[in-house]
Amino acid sequence: MQEGDFTSVSPFLLGDVVISLDTAEREAQEAGISLRQRLIELLIHGMLHLAGYHHEMGPEETKKMEMRSKSLLELVQQSVPGSGIRFLWE
Repeated sequence: MQEGDFTSVSPFLLGDVVISLDTAEREAQEAGISLRQRLIELLIHGMLHLAGYHHEMGPEETKKMEMRSKSLLELVQQSVPGSGIRFLWE
């Protein structure tokens, strides 16, 4: 959203986060977690990509993204006590 002919329309818009509900539901079932939890994970992941984090750039960047994801998830957990939200890799 920061490149191309129409960047002046919404100069502060970073982009969109698009989540496939079918895929999120399947992943949640496979991991034994709630759909709500998986959607929160995916939303955090997408927002981090918009903020410039990219796990495709190697192990160091992957670790940075995972650490930031965990800290954001902890904030969500504090906002919703007893939510039991965790990441798939935990």
